[in-house]
Amino acid sequence: MRLHPGGPVPQSVIAVVQPVLVVASSLAGAWLCAHSSRVLGVVLLGVGLLLWLTSILLAAPLGWVIAGAAATVIAAFAAWEGVNDAALSERGVRTSCTVLDIQTRRVPIRTYDGEQWSTTTDTYYDHRLACSEEREENVSLSYRAAGEGARLDVVYDPDGAVATQPADAVSDGTPSAWVGGASLLVAVGARVLGVVHDARPFVGRVQRGRDRRSRSPEGARPS
Repeated sequence: MRLHPGGPVPQSVIAVVQPVLVVASSLAGAWLCAHSSRVLGVVLLGVGLLLWLTSILLAAPLGWVIAGAAATVIAAFAAWEGVNDAALSERGVRTSCTVLDIQTRRVPIRTYDGEQWSTTTDTYYDHRLACSEEREENVSLSYRAAGEGARLDVVYDPDGAVATQPADAVSDGTPSAWVGGASLLVAVGARVLGVVHDARPFVGRVQRGRDRRSRSPEGARPS
């Protein structure tokens, strides 16, 4: 038995509003972490997670719910990355570093496709850098930015709120904004289509109930 309130109209509202609120919470939480209060930012991110878990309230087939939830996660992470990119672009300081060593780290990822669980592995490369002014930076990337002993230009946040990034990877947040917007549209579209698909039996039951009442003798009372 699924836990979901109301018919197609309230379900359509939930289908649209829930992912928008999740992404808005991620956006606001990321901005607070980067510019103001990390504690409040983490609280807002927790609120976004709770809102994301309310996908169970959607009256839609499981496949549509999973597709909408996955797209919502992508949009939320893109919002987070966009805020961090913009902050680093705005106040970051560029410096030149030497790569001291690179550690390879593999992280297992469990995913569920609606039928079965599978495990994949993501590989990360942790770069330890010696920079000017006797700074030491650590940069974790999904690729090798340079070999050991090579020079690498990076941009770091003097406030320490945003992770250091290679200089050629820093943007003003526009690419992440496009990814987040497109993913949010996909999330809303998948959820609305799921609600429409699930609403057909509901509408049929309502119509059959009306037909039975219309065929009942006028003034008759149920026994």
